[in-house]
Amino acid sequence: LIMARVKLERSLPDEAIGYLEQAIKEAGSDGIAQVARLRLGRVLIQQEKYEDALKALPLPKDSAFAARFHEVRGDAYYAMGKLEEARTEYAAALEAAEADGVVDPQFLQAKLNEAGGEAAPVEAPATAGGP
Repeated sequence: LIMARVKLERSLPDEAIGYLEQAIKEAGSDGIAQVARLRLGRVLIQQEKYEDALKALPLPKDSAFAARFHEVRGDAYYAMGKLEEARTEYAAALEAAEADGVVDPQFLQAKLNEAGGEAAPVEAPATAGGP
């Protein structure tokens, strides 16, 4: 993962992709492999290889990564102009975000809105002392 980052910082995305693919294959844990997949998906989106990005991002078995995978998949669909698919992925990311709290739901909502999705109802925060 570190070598991929170095290659990206040096504007060598193809070499970074190679390191990320290697990290996925040789990861000592599923978590490391999932992180590498997410990074690979983002690099592929930057290179406008949207279909490859989607192939690199199958939905994970571990729900801890679900929100992030849906978000990046939504980004790929959005970049492709497939707004319905993007909305579906962003909505799924929002739903998963509520469960895991890993991603920023307001940022996801902004992406969903940009893709033409409906704004989710916002609950008013509880106040001390009540009404």
